[in-house]
Amino acid sequence: MGDCKVSPPRTKKQEQSRKPSKDFIIIQKPKSKTRVSSPENYKPSSNSNKSSQSNINIFSQAQFLEPKYREMLAKYLAAGSRQNSPQEPRHSSRTREEKKTPHRRASSNIVSPVVSRPSLETERIIKIKKNSVSQEKTLKNDQKTTESAKSLVSSSDLETARKGQEEQTKKEKILYAIQNSIKTGNIIPTNTSFYLIGKQLGKGAFGKVYLGLHRITGLKVAIKTIDKSIIQDERTRRKVFQEVYVMKKINHQNVIRLLEVFESSKHLMIVMEYSGGGDLLQLVKTRENLTEIEGKHIFSQVIEAIQACHMKNIIHRDIKLDNILITTDFTCVKLCDFGVSRSVKPGEKIYDQCGTPAYLAPEIVADRGYEPFYVDIWSMGVLLYAILYGTVPFRAKSLPELHKLILRCKYEMPDGISLKAQDLIRRMLNPIPQMRISLEEMKLHPWFQDSGNESIFEDSVMPRFLGGLLCSYRKATEKEILAKMKQLGLPVDYVYQSLKFREINHVTATYYLLEISTTL
Repeated sequence: MGDCKVSPPRTKKQEQSRKPSKDFIIIQKPKSKTRVSSPENYKPSSNSNKSSQSNINIFSQAQFLEPKYREMLAKYLAAGSRQNSPQEPRHSSRTREEKKTPHRRASSNIVSPVVSRPSLETERIIKIKKNSVSQEKTLKNDQKTTESAKSLVSSSDLETARKGQEEQTKKEKILYAIQNSIKTGNIIPTNTSFYLIGKQLGKGAFGKVYLGLHRITGLKVAIKTIDKSIIQDERTRRKVFQEVYVMKKINHQNVIRLLEVFESSKHLMIVMEYSGGGDLLQLVKTRENLTEIEGKHIFSQVIEAIQACHMKNIIHRDIKLDNILITTDFTCVKLCDFGVSRSVKPGEKIYDQCGTPAYLAPEIVADRGYEPFYVDIWSMGVLLYAILYGTVPFRAKSLPELHKLILRCKYEMPDGISLKAQDLIRRMLNPIPQMRISLEEMKLHPWFQDSGNESIFEDSVMPRFLGGLLCSYRKATEKEILAKMKQLGLPVDYVYQSLKFREINHVTATYYLLEISTTL
């Protein structure tokens, strides 16, 4: 076993010396109790004398301490008094709630700025400034609108100029081709490039009618297009060519003029004079009925047109409101649509049944054959009745009933028109063909001779339907037409030759179009 030293027992004096004394406890007790400067345990006091008094009591109790401990206690107390001094606010005496910064809007310490209210003069000046600014903006917007409108106008002008240049180029090409073909002795046939085809004007039994522009003269024409597939059979083909033949024979100011005929790959084209005022059916529907003086002017021109046909031994057989066209200035009417017309011989008996049902003569309805020319007189009577009354005299729900009324010659004559006009209508609507009034007798009828208190200048703006007095049709002299054609570069000798042999080509079409033009 190793050496082991036994410690001597302690004496009572040694044990007493290790026990802590009362004085030591007095010094350690306040130090371990609390921190004077701790914000959690520190309770502020408004009376500063109380804190200094407690420091004096503590210091007086420690008079029996040794000098070094007394100095330590004095430093400790001095440090505590500096921490609680108001000159060094290391820890504020206010609570956490007091430290919170109040909201800017809710703070009563923030004073709202005083806004000075403008005077009436200031308000007026502000209004004037605002108005001037708005006016400047309006002027700027107007300038922009004007500039944009000018740009649109300029663009439309450019487009118009471009189209005009294209048309001029096409015109020069057509004239050059015609001139070269005349020199070679074989004139080129007309094709669709010679005309500018526009909107549709109407529709007939065999084709449609379009508005066209003659490119050489710049004048408007009417072009009737007939599908070639329709005219395959001999009967239909004969009707179409009969129309062309009849129109070629008639040359009158109250009859639509045929200009030329040509064909494309799918259509047969018939070029005719254009009359831009619509037809009598549209006018009667708009006006319900026309005045007697207007009826006189219109019907007198219809008589002239039918007489021009009968003198060429041609019967129209489809005289009605739809087939009486009006010129643009409403001074002249023109007979059109010779689709069912035909050339006849005097005394010849015809068995064809054709025409519009409400305008058919009784002899056509009876289907026993009829003499020519008288059927047109009957249709003229129905036409005059429709012009003055606004409706046809024979009306029925079915075709058989309509035929019965026509055969019986049963119709009403209201009191809306004069007795002389009624007498003329009755003399035309006579069921016996040979007893009907003739065209020459119509001209001498009292209804035309007696003007009464009526004036031909009843329209304050423009006299209507005056025919030969103020008709838009002006037949230009041959000298004027040839001078114009020479100006276009077409040889005069060839023009004479084509007219002499009554040829139908683009040169004669140009001549006839210039002949009926009023802008030569």
